[in-house]
Amino acid sequence: MSAVRPRLVAALLLFALPISAVRAQQQFVEQPLLIPGPILWSETALPLDANGDGLLDVLFLNASGYQFPGDLNGDPTPKPPTLVLGTGIVEGVPTFADATSQYFPPSFEIHGKHVAMFDVNGDGDDDLVFAAAFGDQQRIFIKDTPNDRYVDQTFRLPVLILNAFNVGWGDFDDDGDIDLVFPDAGPDAFNPPGGLARLLLNDGAGVYAEAPFPAVLKVGAQNAKVVDIDGDLDLDVIIDGKSPVMQLYLNDGAANFTLDLTTIPPTDASSFGTYESEWADLDGDSDIDGLLINSGPIFESGGVQNLLADTSSLSMSLDNTVFHGSNDDDENDYVYLDSDDDGDLDVLVGTLQIGPTPEKLFVNTGTFGPGFLVQQALAFTESLDATLDLGVADFDGDGAYDVVSAQGEFPVLTGFRNRYYKNIGAPDTTAPGLLAASMLPSLVTIDDVTGDGLVLRAGIQDSIVDDGITYVQATLEWDVAKGASTVPDTAPMPHVGGNVHRGELVAQPTAEGLVGAQIDVSAQATDPIGNTVSLPLGSTVVCGSESYGAGTGLVLVPPPPAGPGDLLSFIVQGPSLAPGALLFSLGQDVIPYAGGSILVSLPTVVEPFFFTIGGSGSVLLPLPLPANPIFEGLTFYSQAVISQSGAKTLSAGVETVICEME
Repeated sequence: MSAVRPRLVAALLLFALPISAVRAQQQFVEQPLLIPGPILWSETALPLDANGDGLLDVLFLNASGYQFPGDLNGDPTPKPPTLVLGTGIVEGVPTFADATSQYFPPSFEIHGKHVAMFDVNGDGDDDLVFAAAFGDQQRIFIKDTPNDRYVDQTFRLPVLILNAFNVGWGDFDDDGDIDLVFPDAGPDAFNPPGGLARLLLNDGAGVYAEAPFPAVLKVGAQNAKVVDIDGDLDLDVIIDGKSPVMQLYLNDGAANFTLDLTTIPPTDASSFGTYESEWADLDGDSDIDGLLINSGPIFESGGVQNLLADTSSLSMSLDNTVFHGSNDDDENDYVYLDSDDDGDLDVLVGTLQIGPTPEKLFVNTGTFGPGFLVQQALAFTESLDATLDLGVADFDGDGAYDVVSAQGEFPVLTGFRNRYYKNIGAPDTTAPGLLAASMLPSLVTIDDVTGDGLVLRAGIQDSIVDDGITYVQATLEWDVAKGASTVPDTAPMPHVGGNVHRGELVAQPTAEGLVGAQIDVSAQATDPIGNTVSLPLGSTVVCGSESYGAGTGLVLVPPPPAGPGDLLSFIVQGPSLAPGALLFSLGQDVIPYAGGSILVSLPTVVEPFFFTIGGSGSVLLPLPLPANPIFEGLTFYSQAVISQSGAKTLSAGVETVICEME
């Protein structure tokens, strides 16, 4: 008790200060007793808008057990979640009401450790996937918007009995729907043998099947962090936890993963193992760095700098001196937040401590290295609590992101009372930024940008990064321009995990066609405050072939796209045994002829390709293209003409842009 007593005295002195004196040093000011609901051991605080009314709500996931149900003098029975709805804003502070019974059945009780929110079944509503600990079935609840509730549809999962403290989510196979990865701590949460992470792929309708995953046992597995660690816009997976070696699973873009046990440096053997890692670009070079809770001796935490931008290859360096200030308490959660609106991510720390240790704020000085994260003294109201998770969102609509905390594990003096902190700091005026984008080649085929369209991805980072949550709304935008004609268009670009957004570009032809058109592409990204930016993704030209003009009865079929060294295969369809010629030129024209028009530029016509239509009424004309990249992007025009009994019949013209060599 002697170590605790000075902290208790400090807390009593703090509460005796005039509120104006305390607030002068604080950015995050507690609004006492704001969160209703039962006083339970809570593990997760998830901001959401459950009823779609524009007011933010909070879902608290409750449990009772650290290593096993009922340890640390807890109640061993599973618990329901707690959903508190935002009901309004009074004098700049939100009000909440407990609505758990409206949204969840009373039978829903688990030792809940984490909940992920995304659209499971593609209906446009955000659903919930729950990670349950201590040998329980994992759960899915689908949002039933017409009836304003969540419905248990765990049948969408296979039998999945795990000791799961987290669930990671993202589109791992690039099919546009969201897949899952569950870490498993095994039969004894923080001791050998550990457990194997499990990968589940979505069939497109929200039904999951387990897929091959090269997992190895991880003792004390805690989190499945989904992030594009190698900059290829495929979502990779990091399994952290209370054992030194972190597991990195690198994705090839089709959900085929390779296990890497060496790129992320191991934590100190004397540490308690990593309680959590959080990943984002911390130093402004667009590659993804990380912070680890417990990477050095005892409770000391550190950072992992990604050297991809510096060396052009994936490698990492661990530095346990990146925090300047108190970073050796029993800490449980990181949230990245640009708290001072300077464009880089600062760090909020949720702390469990016996004594009045508040949550913490470390401000980013911009350059990764020793002490680059500087603690801001008394950034939070000091209080006796035991925080396991933080949720960050703009609950009161003033443009500054507020904080809710989930309390559990150790009740100290005030019990498991979840808390709300109002951010009285600077509002967010910084628009989202681009980390990476799909490389647009100089040429795309007409087949690529029609039909299902061209899939493009963009990594977009905003002022909040936390457990796969982003509040960024993105739209894919493009202009198709040819000659004097331009066709603008847009498509949704939803978040598909790990701060990566995915959109499908389907180009509509201009009045002058699509082949040879230039497509200029961008992503418009908007944060929840309304800060908006247009992020250029590049330009490309459409290659392939398409018809133009009109013929008088002869058909010239545009050939499939081809590049240098390929065969460009034309088909002419017309009267059997009719002789004719295929004309090629470097320009278009309209010259009246034989009741129709010559559609190629006669001064630039090269040697014609003579043919005779076969008995079936068609003939294949293979044109070998020179195997020289100098011909990539070359535009030429063609038209077929036949002669029967002195009468001439013409085809429409075909415009061709030669594609790139493969």
